[in-house]
Amino acid sequence: MSAEEARAIKIDDSRPGAVSPLPTRSGPLHLDITCDIDAPSALVKHDNQGDIVWAKKTTPRISGVCTSETMTPQSAAVRLLFTSTSGYAVVSPDTHYASFILLPSNATSDNRLPGDKRTRDFTIADQRAYVVVIETETGRTVRTDEVKGLILGQVLTNDTLAVETSQAYYPGGNGHGTITTYSLAKPTAKATTIPTDKWLVGATQDSLLLAPSNMSQGRYGTQPLTRLSKGGDVVGTIAGVTGVYRGGWVERVRDAGTPPPKDSASGPPRAVPTELVHLDSGVTTDVAGLKVEEVALPTAAGLLVSRETTTGEGQNRETTSTPQFWLSAADDGHRHTENLEQFSTK
Repeated sequence: MSAEEARAIKIDDSRPGAVSPLPTRSGPLHLDITCDIDAPSALVKHDNQGDIVWAKKTTPRISGVCTSETMTPQSAAVRLLFTSTSGYAVVSPDTHYASFILLPSNATSDNRLPGDKRTRDFTIADQRAYVVVIETETGRTVRTDEVKGLILGQVLTNDTLAVETSQAYYPGGNGHGTITTYSLAKPTAKATTIPTDKWLVGATQDSLLLAPSNMSQGRYGTQPLTRLSKGGDVVGTIAGVTGVYRGGWVERVRDAGTPPPKDSASGPPRAVPTELVHLDSGVTTDVAGLKVEEVALPTAAGLLVSRETTTGEGQNRETTSTPQFWLSAADDGHRHTENLEQFSTK
């Protein structure tokens, strides 16, 4: 992609949901994903001054966004990939690598044809898609792999790509879930397969995180997470988890026996996390009564922790969010209170 083409792209990080921009060591990596199934996606890397470092196109385009037609099993499962930690676009904890799920190779754009003429392939066993891994600093492609079966999720450790596939829309039972790990340091090394009935939901610097339930559709209850080595060995468990974040954090209820609040306005009551745990360092942070959200820091993945204050009633009800501190995956995950003004517009 030429520099002129890259500058002409109007970055809209709201379209890919909460995934873009991806954090890197030296500025944000933005995704430009069109709703035209035939058009390529664009990746644009900026430095911390806002200048373009590199830009490239991906063909087929990145999957998981703006799919208006359910043409394949992968696009029918689109919402399973609406998560920053195991979805269609992920970044390694050290932000050195980023990985993208591309549209299935058999996806076609025939939306202009009459409904009975449109191609729909719902044979999961024949599903094919591609996963591409790049270096975030240069845009160089590290490896591209064709994946067979329905992709339920993907994650990156600092040196490994892991992709979960299934023969159904779930890993358990007749889904026959499988996690395949690929080396990034040795692209020619043979992949390792791990059978599983759990969902791949995140990663730390050197381990995979698995949960009994998919975590992309909200956080209403607690569940235990299992940490696996890249070879498939269990290396630990974490109880009471309500969410997983980029950079190796999980949020959890310290006392998993505490019932969730009963004043939920709609839907089931939400489990309220009380602490963050950085799994690589073991550092815990009290977040009881506070709001936690992912942010792309200038040099790393991070979390912003704020206190929300609500005033007024009815149509005059307003909620104000005041930053309290932030955490960075570039260190051991301890609190930072300096430079809070950088989040004043978030």
